[in-house]
Amino acid sequence: MCAFTLVELTVALLISGMLASLVYASLFHLSQRQKQFTAANDRLLYLSGFHSVLAQDIRAATYVFKDGVGISCLTDSSSIYYVFNPAYVLRIREGEYVTAPDTFLFAAQDLQISLDGVGVNEERSLADALSFEVQHSERTYRFNFQKEYAIAQRMMWDNYKRDGGIRSK
Repeated sequence: MCAFTLVELTVALLISGMLASLVYASLFHLSQRQKQFTAANDRLLYLSGFHSVLAQDIRAATYVFKDGVGISCLTDSSSIYYVFNPAYVLRIREGEYVTAPDTFLFAAQDLQISLDGVGVNEERSLADALSFEVQHSERTYRFNFQKEYAIAQRMMWDNYKRDGGIRSK
C-alpha cells in the first residue's frame, strides 16, 4: 500500500498552514510599508507642486512685496497674494475676472522676507528674497526663493509706492 497515514497528512497540513501564515504576514507588512511610502511620496509631491507654483508666481511677477502676513506678486494684469497662516498657506489670484483661491494644507514657519539681505518689516516693502520652513514627516524642509530686479524697476517701484499705486490686502 502506498497511502499516507493520518498523522503524516496532519503534519503536512500544519506545515502548509504555517508557511501560508508566514507568507500572508509578510505580504501584509509589505502592503503596509507600500502604503506608508505612497503617502509620504504624495505629500512630497504636494510640497513640490506648491514650490513650483510659488516659484513661477515670483518669476512672473514684476514686483514682489511684503503684504500683511505674506507676500504679493504684482504683474501687469494680475496680483497674487500669499497668506502664511500657522495651519495653511493661502494663494489668492486676482485680475482679469479671476478670483481663484488655493489652499495648501501645511504650516509654513519662520517666514523671512528680505531685500538686499536685510529683513523687511514694513508693509508694502519690495522684497527680493523669501524663505520659510515646512515640516513634513518629522523632517524640516527650507524653501528659498529669489527675485532679481533691474535698477530701473527699483526706481519705478519707489515712485509707484510713493504715489500710492499699491493697495494692501
